Amino acid sequence: MLIYNLFKKRFKNNKDKIIFFENSEYDYLELLKLVNLAEAYVNKNNDNISIICENNIYHIVLYLLSSKLNKKFIPLDPGSPVKDLLKTIRIYKIKNIFCNDKISAILKKKNIKNTNINKIKKINRKKIIKNVSSKIFLLSFTSGSTGNPKPIALSQKIKLLRAKSNIKLYSLSNIEKILISTPLYHTLAIRLLNIFILTGGKIFVIEKYNFEKLVNIIKKQKIEFTFFISDQINQLIRNKKFIYHLKSLKNLVSSSSTLSLQNKKIIINYFGNKFHECYGLSEGAILTSLSLKNRSHFGSVGKTIPGVKIKIKNKKKKIGEILFKSSQMFLGYLNRQGRVNKSIDKSGYFNTGDLGYFIKNYLYFTGRKKNMIKVKGKSIYPEDIEKILLQSKLIKDCAIASIKNKDFEEQLCVAYVLKNPKVSDSKIKNYCFNSLSSFHLPRFFLKINKIPRNNLGKINRVKLNKVVIEKLNV
Repeated sequence: MLIYNLFKKRFKNNKDKIIFFENSEYDYLELLKLVNLAEAYVNKNNDNISIICENNIYHIVLYLLSSKLNKKFIPLDPGSPVKDLLKTIRIYKIKNIFCNDKISAILKKKNIKNTNINKIKKINRKKIIKNVSSKIFLLSFTSGSTGNPKPIALSQKIKLLRAKSNIKLYSLSNIEKILISTPLYHTLAIRLLNIFILTGGKIFVIEKYNFEKLVNIIKKQKIEFTFFISDQINQLIRNKKFIYHLKSLKNLVSSSSTLSLQNKKIIINYFGNKFHECYGLSEGAILTSLSLKNRSHFGSVGKTIPGVKIKIKNKKKKIGEILFKSSQMFLGYLNRQGRVNKSIDKSGYFNTGDLGYFIKNYLYFTGRKKNMIKVKGKSIYPEDIEKILLQSKLIKDCAIASIKNKDFEEQLCVAYVLKNPKVSDSKIKNYCFNSLSSFHLPRFFLKINKIPRNNLGKINRVKLNKVVIEKLNV
């Protein structure tokens, strides 16, 4: 009940509206009524509560209810393929499912009991004495770009430690207005919710995201803090007229993926010391932070934050896998048998699967280990090439894929989106020849309408490879 009790303590004497969605707003008592209302629909013999819908007040309601009842909270992506949702529900024995109209109808056809959040009303139900609780509070699925999502297990204590760490890191103690623009089934959005619970004030939630909506809400409501994903920063740079809408922000924090050096330089011209870039992952939250008060090591992702230790595996070759340990580390991955796999080494370090190196205590991120491509024995990191190509005034977006030839040798393909569709392919090829080293040069060039990305703006490389193979017929 840790988070639920903190919420009650923080807001019990507050009579103002504190939670704002696009077409609705709620005060403390209204929210508690919804929590009590939803509780009547929960079978307490099961140790989990799940929600499958776009950003909705019931994400917050069920998050608090899960804390109150000491149950696992399992928010799922409503945009996932139906077969994947059904598989997750079956494997993790999810019973208390709350969802929107569309998902509710699909589940009913499969004879899976669920509660449609649009049809919740006051009911009288006998209390069930037995109450199955769990030390795992949140089950969050990774937004993996290369494989199947993994269920990350987190406790209430860990979630609060992460929020407290961010409050201190970005000086948020007196923040009054916070915005959630990312999906509420992701840990980044839930961290903002916890920061709101700890600091008080008001929180605004975008239900269905688009970029103009984001900047207009920040301007209209005078939002003071939110986490930006790097793709949103890139959109901001492409639409510079909106930059002045963000004057109310105390800090501008970029997360999820690293920015190109060029875009960092552009954004700092407008935001100066207010801009921060961080490196982290759902398994450990924020691990490093780059404050641009010091303009040296501009290409890094910063220094480790307090309470975090990072080491590089394979130091002799400079670049190696990033390992970390911290007090905010996740409990582990929940397996199909309901047990938690710790996934840490004997020294208590977690292998991130990310690659990087240190220079004078600054961490430089080079890419994902899984993304590395071997071309004629040379290790190629797609992110290195993508950063250079995105500096072109011709290219709006791009991604590097790998294609195997008849001898099973890997070859590079660049898939790209043009800023101006009339630009010739030869100009893109010339830019590559003039800007890239010989071993970074793509063998294939593919113009497409959109680079496949997940909800956090990360390239979905599984989908990308399928698109490339299909389009090139290789």
